[in-house]
Amino acid sequence: MELRGQAHYTIKLFGGDLNLCRAYMPFNCYKIEGEQKINFDYKNINMVESYDKYKWYTLEDNKEWTPTDLHTQTTINAFGESIINDPHFKHYRKCGKVTNFA
Repeated sequence: MELRGQAHYTIKLFGGDLNLCRAYMPFNCYKIEGEQKINFDYKNINMVESYDKYKWYTLEDNKEWTPTDLHTQTTINAFGESIINDPHFKHYRKCGKVTNFA
């Protein structure tokens, strides 16, 4: 929850940290309704509450957006992709989590 709050705080401060915001919401992304592209608007409560009902695409390269587990991603960045299959992954993920909150 703290990192979600931090993501929103970065929006208010300087327009948003792209990677942090995209971990939780389709920030700087769009959806297609009919033939129309509709940008994600974090100020629109209806859009925020229902964003998971649509496919979203990144503005810069039109790739499909998916939420990210930041603690897992930090763990992978620190220990490598193969850590996911390690039987002690939960321990390593806790290390990633501690790093995120440090």
